[in-house]
Amino acid sequence: MEHINKTSAILLAVLAFLILWKVLSARRGAKLFIRRIPGLAAIDEAVGRATEMGRPMLFSPGLDGLAISTLQALAILRHIVATVARYRSRIIFAGSDPVVFTIAQE
Repeated sequence: MEHINKTSAILLAVLAFLILWKVLSARRGAKLFIRRIPGLAAIDEAVGRATEMGRPMLFSPGLDGLAISTLQALAILRHIVATVARYRSRIIFAGSDPVVFTIAQE
């Protein structure tokens, strides 16, 4: 570590200590606070509202091909499809790329 100065070394040590402390306390069974993501709550609310109105949901992963953002959108789609299936509603998938459409069908 010849390229690190004292301040960076101290910050690195403190950060490593905090991470290890949290990991060890979680292994001992301590309750950890996990903040709810407001966007996921809004998705659940929108799916519930569409189900109450008897309308299907429309999901579009964007116009990109197989990109990182499209894969993230498909991960969100997995959560939405599970919620839609639980409510026994319908979802419409509007994809522009046949490869993305095939992955979404899986």
